[in-house]
Amino acid sequence: MGLRKEFLEHKNKTIESFNLVSSDVSTLNLNLVNLRTLLLSLETQISELNAKVSEVSQSLKADIEIQNSTNASMASKIVDINTFVNSKISNFEKEIYNLDSKIASRVNNSVEELNSAISDAESRMAKKVSASDAKLRKLASRERKMSKRVTSHSNSLKDIAPRTKSQSAKSRKLGSSLREALEEIRKLRNLVNRKARSAKRADGELEARIKSHRRRLQQLNRKIEISPTTRVSRRASKRIANKPAKKPRQKKVKITRKITPRKTVTKTITPRRTITRIKTPKKLVEVIQEKKHLI
Repeated sequence: MGLRKEFLEHKNKTIESFNLVSSDVSTLNLNLVNLRTLLLSLETQISELNAKVSEVSQSLKADIEIQNSTNASMASKIVDINTFVNSKISNFEKEIYNLDSKIASRVNNSVEELNSAISDAESRMAKKVSASDAKLRKLASRERKMSKRVTSHSNSLKDIAPRTKSQSAKSRKLGSSLREALEEIRKLRNLVNRKARSAKRADGELEARIKSHRRRLQQLNRKIEISPTTRVSRRASKRIANKPAKKPRQKKVKITRKITPRKTVTKTITPRRTITRIKTPKKLVEVIQEKKHLI
């Protein structure tokens, strides 16, 4: 019995081990398949890379050939430029040498001319200095004479100073009296201007009243006039002739005045018109408004 149990246990263990081995083999097979697919994809990518590398190498070869040709042409141009520059430099050096010789000759000539001009100028300056010395002596004598005259004039001014002081006092008094007279003249002028403005204003009011009276008389005459078809009795005519004249009514006048810092407004209201007078420091504005009558 013990051997049979051991055999069964051994059998079960071998079966389990075989199952595990079979599962491991299947997983290994799957991994191998995956590896094969990866290798195939890598081979395709490597082939593509090889193709691209070949294309790049061909393009690089072509570029290298072009660069070599351009380098050769540039080298030939550089050689030509060097030869041209060397020729120009040699010509420039020759011209500089010629210019140096010309400048040296001209400088020598100009130095000689300058020396001669300096000697002539020195001789002229010596003559002028001698002449200026003579003039300075004359000026010194004139200055002495002028100083004597100035001293005499100063003495005369000292004598005249008290007279000028008295005259200045008199002139001050005259100036003060003149200012007072001018102030009085200004006041009189302002008074005359005010009187003239008031007279003009009164004349305007009188003219306006006369005009209003004329209008009133014309209206009354139109009423009194009788047409040729109507008749008037003697008693009515005598009554009209003997009728005493009516006294003129006193007009009601209302005056209002409004004073502000910038202007003064005076408003005069009468039965016939309204007068508005606006007075500012610079101008006077008068507005007359006539009233329309019913008659």
